[in-house]
Amino acid sequence: MLTLTDIKHDFRVGDELPMKQEYGNIGRYVEDEFARFGHDVNTGKGVDFLQYFLELKTRNEDSTSGHTVGAVSKSDIIRYDWQRGNNMFDKVQVQYRIYFRVNPLTDKTIITRCGLYDFQDEYIQSKLKESWDYCRGVFMRYEGAILDAKYIRGPDHWAYMERRPDGNYQFRIGVPHMVTMEDIANANSSKLFDFG
Repeated sequence: MLTLTDIKHDFRVGDELPMKQEYGNIGRYVEDEFARFGHDVNTGKGVDFLQYFLELKTRNEDSTSGHTVGAVSKSDIIRYDWQRGNNMFDKVQVQYRIYFRVNPLTDKTIITRCGLYDFQDEYIQSKLKESWDYCRGVFMRYEGAILDAKYIRGPDHWAYMERRPDGNYQFRIGVPHMVTMEDIANANSSKLFDFG
């Protein structure tokens, strides 16, 4: 099996983005730029780069909200186990993440870091599965009922569901847990070239 180690693009740490973040505009801009660079970007259901089984994520470094994996309907939450074919599972296997923040001196949005993260680690996936299974269990228990809860989360779980105005839910990963996921992915990627 081949392991993806990078993807061609034109983004570098320190680059200015031509806008401030507002309603996902930076994510859409980055997708457009990847397409301009020759990549086939999927804007529908599924991972952003189908040919690489890779998801693209942008993130404001100063954000304190959970990291959004994607939106999912109640029926899909009930229908899918935590496995390939579940859109949320697919989106959190391998991600190219671009972080940015507004430079307080120039008021410009700059890229602070970017990189490829392989989250297929068994421990990471077990923690996400635990979160998914908990949320899914809540929906199965109350199937057909209207859930008024804005958030569905279990104690000490890495991820949770947040209800959107359209009635669907966002599967989100807590900030400290994403830091842990990135640390594990970085540690595992350094093992790729360890000859010791």
